[in-house]
Amino acid sequence: MNLLAIVYDSPAHLDFGGNGYRRGLESYVDGGHQVDLILSDKPSTTNSIDVAKLPFRHINHDKSLQLAGNFSFGQEIAESIQWLSAYLREHPYDLIFVDRICGFSQVALRLCCIDDYIVVGSGGVSWGHRYNLGYGKEVLQPLRQKNARLVAACAHFDLSASDICHSYWSVSKRPGAYFLPSIWFHSQALGPDSAGASSPLSSRSALSSPSSSSRPSPPTSECPARLLVTYGNSMPLWLVKPIVNEIKLLRSRAPEIHIKVLAGTEQSLQFNLNELNGLGIEIVRWADYGEEFSKADFVISHGGVAHIYNCIRYRAIPICFPSLADQFFNAKRVCELRIGYSFFRYTRARRLFGLFNRSKHFRRGCVADTVCGNVSMADRLRLLDQLNSMMNEEGDQLVRD
Repeated sequence: MNLLAIVYDSPAHLDFGGNGYRRGLESYVDGGHQVDLILSDKPSTTNSIDVAKLPFRHINHDKSLQLAGNFSFGQEIAESIQWLSAYLREHPYDLIFVDRICGFSQVALRLCCIDDYIVVGSGGVSWGHRYNLGYGKEVLQPLRQKNARLVAACAHFDLSASDICHSYWSVSKRPGAYFLPSIWFHSQALGPDSAGASSPLSSRSALSSPSSSSRPSPPTSECPARLLVTYGNSMPLWLVKPIVNEIKLLRSRAPEIHIKVLAGTEQSLQFNLNELNGLGIEIVRWADYGEEFSKADFVISHGGVAHIYNCIRYRAIPICFPSLADQFFNAKRVCELRIGYSFFRYTRARRLFGLFNRSKHFRRGCVADTVCGNVSMADRLRLLDQLNSMMNEEGDQLVRD
């Protein structure tokens, strides 16, 4: 088979959690199939995909394309759509995968009368705008809402946009490929919001928790907690700064806790090195997620897919500080499924998502209270185990029945 993968030029968009997308594509290569790669530009050239390390053929290595739905429609996007549609007419593929954010790819596919493609990272959910909360960040929720950018693109090419314009991200007639358990994207009946209350996971009697003997025990006074902080590539510096203040407070209250920071960007790295100097905190630009998450008891991040995926996979309790897109939705699910904690810089975001189960707004001391407080880790670890079992059962499949 010949396969095409259209991807936003960011390592985070080639994994969608645990390298799921990349691993799935590489499995096709291992099976003797050809995988071609088309990269869509992003505003920054930093943290781009290292194509030389991939076993894929880079189709547009000499052609810059803008296919991401977070760009406003204009001449460059029109030319990108024209180029992609011309290429697809001349090069038929057995399977086409579209990165969820590459929404303008849908217009090129429509021009070629192709509607049998697979959206990666969507979880089968339509996402739409709700509010713009400042700093250029938009909150997305699962809803059908008209996307004016796609409408403009379709009008430019005299196409109907009725079935592809209602989502911020790409949509498809086929089920999307995603790497979190399916319960993550679907509402469940929640138990009472009280200590020890049942959750939508605990009622799944068919799922058994992995043996506790094969997994690390919760921290004790003899074995202090281990905190991992990973800012990723999209955590804005205005949110990094207050989190660094939280780390300082935690260090002063609990000097025995091991803290490691994965800074992500060079700007974030320098800020953390300057602010946390002399506090005995390990700070690096980047590290292997599997290794670092497997050592952590708590993980602070923005609540992106990779954060949640690895917390589930390696049994680490997530502490979310969302800043854009589905990070807000994931933070909400962390609270609803009672596997961790979420804190919010935006007052309007808290109103938007309601008063979560024991969720607090972002205030000084919230991380120290969470890590040092008398929290019930056992229940959260048990639910993470059950989510991990579900994830193993469903598998990292790019093509779902």
